[in-house]
Amino acid sequence: MPKGTYKRTSKHLIPLIRRNKSIENRIKVSYALIGHGFSKKTLKKMRENHADFSGENNPNWRNNDVGKIGIHLWLSKNFKKKKICEFCGKSGTSFSIQWAKLKNKPYARLRENFIELCARCHKNYDCNKIFCVNGGW
Repeated sequence: MPKGTYKRTSKHLIPLIRRNKSIENRIKVSYALIGHGFSKKTLKKMRENHADFSGENNPNWRNNDVGKIGIHLWLSKNFKKKKICEFCGKSGTSFSIQWAKLKNKPYARLRENFIELCARCHKNYDCNKIFCVNGGW
């Protein structure tokens, strides 16, 4: 056994258990754990001075230099899905209807570059099984 350590026997454990279960000790520990906090006046000042760093005001904003995941997150945040496939008309949940990028369009923060497709139509579209219909896609 390393130097300075010992096995706790019942002789040592019983007083510790009694001490930790006492109400006085619990109250003492809870008061010691209470943080400083801020006054209501300070909290009000903090709320008033809080800068808005959402969207384009964020210093990490990359405009159209963003990847696929960033574009899809932007789409789902700014545009509500209709939950209807734009090709077959099948309705579904927000998970079964997916954003699909049109093939002749670049990845950019433009809603018109994306369509809502069900999982089956999205897979077929990506595998070139769905072709342009009447000058559509």
